Amino acid sequence: MWAWFMCDEEDPLPGTLRPDRRPDRPGEIREALNAVLPSSWLMKLLAPLLAAMVAVPVIAHSGGEQTGRPGSPGRTQTQSPPPPSKPGSPSIPGTSAGTVPSTSTTTTTTTTTTTVPPTSTSSSPGGTGTTPPVGPVTVGPSQPAGLAYTSTRGVTGYAKPGALVVAGRDNYADPAFTQVANAGGHVLVYLDPIIDNPQGRYHTMLFEASECGPVVPNWPGNPKASQWGVLSDFRVGGVLQNKLGCVLEKMATENPSISGFFADDVGSRSWFPNINWNSWSVADQQAYRDGAIAVTRTMRQVADKHRMVVIVNGTWTAGGLGPSGGGYPDAAKDGNALADGGMVEHHDGQVNFFGKYACGDQWATQSATTRGTQLMYSISMTDADRAAYAASGCFAYTSVQATYDAVPVPWGAFHSVGLPAR
Repeated sequence: MWAWFMCDEEDPLPGTLRPDRRPDRPGEIREALNAVLPSSWLMKLLAPLLAAMVAVPVIAHSGGEQTGRPGSPGRTQTQSPPPPSKPGSPSIPGTSAGTVPSTSTTTTTTTTTTTVPPTSTSSSPGGTGTTPPVGPVTVGPSQPAGLAYTSTRGVTGYAKPGALVVAGRDNYADPAFTQVANAGGHVLVYLDPIIDNPQGRYHTMLFEASECGPVVPNWPGNPKASQWGVLSDFRVGGVLQNKLGCVLEKMATENPSISGFFADDVGSRSWFPNINWNSWSVADQQAYRDGAIAVTRTMRQVADKHRMVVIVNGTWTAGGLGPSGGGYPDAAKDGNALADGGMVEHHDGQVNFFGKYACGDQWATQSATTRGTQLMYSISMTDADRAAYAASGCFAYTSVQATYDAVPVPWGAFHSVGLPAR
């Protein structure tokens, strides 16, 4: 918008610059000024300077469209697409090809290091943050859990001590989840910082311009991860990393009864169906890994502050950067020490691999909440597979759930695991 000066709107002098007529040439501006200025030599000298000053545009912020993020085609803040029928997108091996991560030593690998700076002062075992360490967390036998991504149907059936339910992008404030928490159950709120999909309050806050910061750009090259969206730029030092802590604090303070965060698609390498991981350079693979570590580090910092847990849905499999992505901090071990546990989603028939993965002794060792006791969660397609995962001994929660429009009826009894009540 252009703003133009005038002398008196009610009784303008001849030649006055009017908002309804914008002079197109500096000469016209100079002629207009000469008509209202004294014809002294000083005014004649000043007229060109005043003309130039008058022609300076004044840009008004309209509060309307938001400019597109770098690297994406003219993106504006519009209505987000509807939520998918399942969270995020396939983020762990086997969801599209029915395979498990390769651990072959015939593949050339690169020693995995990390350059992620520490951001948490309260993530060591025993806790050094603003809240005291919690009592011992004991898993015991596996018990039911449910992922209520789009609906709260069946959620109140988990209003028992020790039960676990995951709330979705939009339904997290439903009273059913408060009922679960008040009964001694635990509610995690879903967040996917990896795929650029601003559906839901906290995803909009993270990806769009908000009180937490500017628009998050896409990963260079705009790689389409899956049908649900493009890969966000979550590299260390970027906009998303700088905004994430603010968003997590909002989630924790606005939902005082929740027990933690469910971090979808957060793993040390990509298993997205539309991304050819093996075609990425070592530098880009390392940037992906380091960014994922930084995401979990920030989540750990906020979770420890509020005595909460972090469950990741993405693999942290032992091995080299290329084939496996590696665990953290030791890439040669399964698990992420910054996460209290992980999800194994729809990997029926693969309990031999994922049972070992879940039992990795690196999980949760940097959590001030669970202090090395992992809370692993598997979702199966059949009762037989669920029972096999439960029998492996390292899954605190198991369930049979093909879709996420309702949580399943609990298959067994609940028991407390010792997580703190908020």
